[in-house]
Amino acid sequence: MEKKRSIGVTIFAYSLLLYVIKILPSIVYIYKTYYQNISLTAPLSLRILGFLKPFPKTYPYIIQMRFFYIPILVSLLLISIAIGLLKLKKWAYYAVITVSLIYIFILLLSTLKTLYYILQGIPGVSFSHFGITFCIKLLYFSGLIYFFTRPKVKEQFK
Repeated sequence: MEKKRSIGVTIFAYSLLLYVIKILPSIVYIYKTYYQNISLTAPLSLRILGFLKPFPKTYPYIIQMRFFYIPILVSLLLISIAIGLLKLKKWAYYAVITVSLIYIFILLLSTLKTLYYILQGIPGVSFSHFGITFCIKLLYFSGLIYFFTRPKVKEQFK
């Protein structure tokens, strides 16, 4: 007998795919900013780590330069979870809850980092834009956890 997928599971699975589309511009930006003009004769490890370019003075650029592949890996993970949710796989059920918890934890840590920057008076750091995105992301990932822990939704993944 084929399992019936609820509309909520379908909506959240497709919303994860839309979230991946939101990540893609940052991958393109990081690539264009740091890796387009690097010499192709240099060893691959140096090109990946970005050692052939001078380090910028601001902290976020160093982080973006070092972790170019993290958005790619997150995108692939979210795509696989979304496909698993659409197929009602049990591993996808656990994965979406785990990823949501991890993302909320990282979101809270980044909020503390932003507050630290604001208190230090670092120019260009504003809490107004960050506060809006923080609330939206917190509500979304909390909503994922809330929805997928409901008894009727759990039944679909057995």
